[in-house]
Amino acid sequence: SSLPGQCVTSFPVGCASNSSVTGFTEVCILTSCGPLDEPFAAPLLVESVGNTSYTVPCAAGYRAAPLANPATTCDGNYSYDVFCGGCVWDAPLRQCSPVTCAVFDPAVFQSSGGINAGVNMHNASMSRFDSLGGMVFPAAMTVDCAHGYRSQLTTRLNVTAEATCAGNMSLTATCGAGCGVVADSRCAILRCDTVDNASTTVAGAIHGDSATVSCKPGYRAAASPPATPATPTTCGMDATFEAVCDDCGADTGGLG
Repeated sequence: SSLPGQCVTSFPVGCASNSSVTGFTEVCILTSCGPLDEPFAAPLLVESVGNTSYTVPCAAGYRAAPLANPATTCDGNYSYDVFCGGCVWDAPLRQCSPVTCAVFDPAVFQSSGGINAGVNMHNASMSRFDSLGGMVFPAAMTVDCAHGYRSQLTTRLNVTAEATCAGNMSLTATCGAGCGVVADSRCAILRCDTVDNASTTVAGAIHGDSATVSCKPGYRAAASPPATPATPTTCGMDATFEAVCDDCGADTGGLG
């Protein structure tokens, strides 16, 4: 008999005086190449029979690629063929390699509704675009949101298309098994907080909006943050001022 990967094609026997065969300590069995060394097959090929061809299916996120050039895309084949010879595998010409995602298209990170979507084209920082090309499954990359935008879960975007100053300034994008860059968040435009002590309602202003703010009786417009040393507030000071929702300010949530 032969161990997988070893071909013993004969064994000795004897001939007794009565013409009977003696020394039968082994028998002839089917040859086997043993398991195939392909860690990214699904399922793994663990059993084989000699002189037989096998199709090796690649796991999700992997495609068949030449050994000499393992880089592959979703256009690659999902499987490749191997042949179990007498007792050893013929040297395969291909292997299962992780897919390479297409160049990152930041349009997929645009906020639902497209509010002010022209900012930096797709609400993501341009500085990240080039470095996201050529990601290999299952690698991940940080995507910075543009000025005036914050990360928002896609489940929340079904409720509102705007984010708040409490949101993250970046999100994580992953090279998925389908060769696309995927994420559970998007860069959504900011909605600024209200201005303290204002009589006009400016709640709901989004990044880029401007408004005229009127102070409540007994209040006047003052610098934000306060000047140092502080300037006394007098009745002669303006009771209105122009405000712009511009990202997130320390005192007004961006509206100031």
